[in-house]
Amino acid sequence: MKRGLFQAVLILFAVTSLFIAGFVAAAEKPASKATPAAPTSPKAVAKASPTVQPQLGGILKIIEVTGPKTPFGWPPESVGESTVAGKPIIESLVRLHYDGRIEPWLAESWKIAPDKKSATFVLRKGIKFHDGTDFNAEAAKFNLDALKAGKNPGTDDWASIDVIDPYTVRINLLKYSNIFLSRLGGTPGSMVSPTAFKTKGIEWVRWNPVGTGPFEFVSFERDVSMKYKKFYGYWQKGKPYLDGLQYVYIKDPMTQAATVEAGEAHVLNTETGKMAADLKAMGLNVYPADTGVGVLIPDSMNADSPLANKKVREAVDCAIDKEALVKAKGYGFWRAAYQLPTTGSMAYMKNFQGHKYNPAKAKQLLAEAGYPKGFKTRIIPHFAVDRDVMVSVQSYLGKVGITVDLEFVDQGKFTEYRRKGWKNGFLCQPLGEFPNYLQTIEFYFAPATLEFPSLKKPAGSGPLLDEALATINPELPRIHKLLKMFNDDITVVPIHTTGRACISQKTVHDTGHLTLGNWGWWTSERAWMSK
Repeated sequence: MKRGLFQAVLILFAVTSLFIAGFVAAAEKPASKATPAAPTSPKAVAKASPTVQPQLGGILKIIEVTGPKTPFGWPPESVGESTVAGKPIIESLVRLHYDGRIEPWLAESWKIAPDKKSATFVLRKGIKFHDGTDFNAEAAKFNLDALKAGKNPGTDDWASIDVIDPYTVRINLLKYSNIFLSRLGGTPGSMVSPTAFKTKGIEWVRWNPVGTGPFEFVSFERDVSMKYKKFYGYWQKGKPYLDGLQYVYIKDPMTQAATVEAGEAHVLNTETGKMAADLKAMGLNVYPADTGVGVLIPDSMNADSPLANKKVREAVDCAIDKEALVKAKGYGFWRAAYQLPTTGSMAYMKNFQGHKYNPAKAKQLLAEAGYPKGFKTRIIPHFAVDRDVMVSVQSYLGKVGITVDLEFVDQGKFTEYRRKGWKNGFLCQPLGEFPNYLQTIEFYFAPATLEFPSLKKPAGSGPLLDEALATINPELPRIHKLLKMFNDDITVVPIHTTGRACISQKTVHDTGHLTLGNWGWWTSERAWMSK
């Protein structure tokens, strides 16, 4: 869906995002029998009709804004776009779906010890790395030890790794969290060939990944492209269907759109917005997915700030006509947000109402808070936030007496505010969500988080979060209790959903984009193209 910078970046791009968890099987039950903690709405995905037989062949070309800037072949060092580039090649112990489901993958089952001090994984037999060597318990231990030694986010609660038998490995835990398994569906569970590392060396492996995935690495040209070819020894018989893949890196949105429109690329992953709407109107497939919620984040830790007053925060919430805003600016993709989870999240509360647009009530609340004539403040938007949306918010708040200066800053300055604090105003950015929503709360609102030091969290939310994380599976009543605390406190002010879209040619089928719980990861082994 995480304490690391990698997830922070993904989430911010809802990224998340970025960015967001699976549900551990009940203690002593195999993972293959695990079910989500609650029914959810799955992400949109390009799928073929179940009656259509997949066709073989073809090179699928995918446009991304940017390629890897750091090594993509050695998981302990991979972050951001590097992990996306590596996923057709490198697989994980389990597969994490956006709806919270944990699917057995390189591990066919697992058990959580009754005392929650260890997790034991039974690995699939007959899986080969691209160099022909076996994937087994020794290989898994090699990777897990390396990830722990590299202090990869999510491994800090691991005590040690034991090989139980040739196809069984155990992770001993210092502390259990029900986010544990979902992390193994991401980078901390990624497996590469120990033999390649030992014979070729780390410098070679960093830029030449050797995994178990459906595609093998061919070449990488920085800021231009990355190429892959079909792995004929893949453990899922009959897959992949494609002969190969190619990522094409194009920064300019107009060039991206023109390239897809001309048929020179097959898939484009982009933010939901005007370009997605325009390409849909041209007849391309557009599969949108909510990835988070754009929010205003007050400097409520500052006792001198008007925003430290709950009534003022409620007034701000009531002053913004969210329905009108998304109708004018969302191109049919956004939805007004009255709570933190999106409708596709397992944590979404169907019967929750939130604060509807009511400027008269906003003025009344401001008067009750001691600001009958309003006050002056500022909003500092994240660089990815739509400027027109900020101008609309500025206008709505101005109508109830709150004068807003918009302070647009670059990425570096915004990060400084986000990590070191700010005064007199709001930050504005999307909060991406992890599939296990407890991970979202932990990332943004835990007492020890590195995020938003000027934001005051509700009293008692820290212990409640710890209790909720300690259960074997995430439990919805506990999650909803936490969310109610944040909603009642108006800790942040939600505005609208944010999202991404997978845009594809009509010939592209079953890519699985936007269905997995880690941004940019997809089911490449299932993708195919009709001729």
